[in-house]
Amino acid sequence: MAKYKMIRDRRQLSLCDLEGKLIDVCEYFNDLVEQYGNDAELVLEWDYENVDLAVEFEREETDKERDRRLLKDLRAREKKEAAKVSKEEKERKELARLQKKYGED
Repeated sequence: MAKYKMIRDRRQLSLCDLEGKLIDVCEYFNDLVEQYGNDAELVLEWDYENVDLAVEFEREETDKERDRRLLKDLRAREKKEAAKVSKEEKERKELARLQKKYGED
């Protein structure tokens, strides 16, 4: 059975949750740590119009994500093998054409 990979995920947060008493904001951060783990990172991005707050964390991929990844890998291998077979067929046809034209040696 294929192993599950760890993937990097990101969840948007609301800046409104950072308003209020410091003890409430501290409790909110403690909840984030419980939910996303000790290694989760807080990401703050801004430009001229927007400010975005997100938490980034690693998690194990779901069954659905793993199955989709494995299917994608399988299709890529099949496509590569089909291209290899097609190339070999073209080369054989070209060899046969040249042997017919110039004779066999």
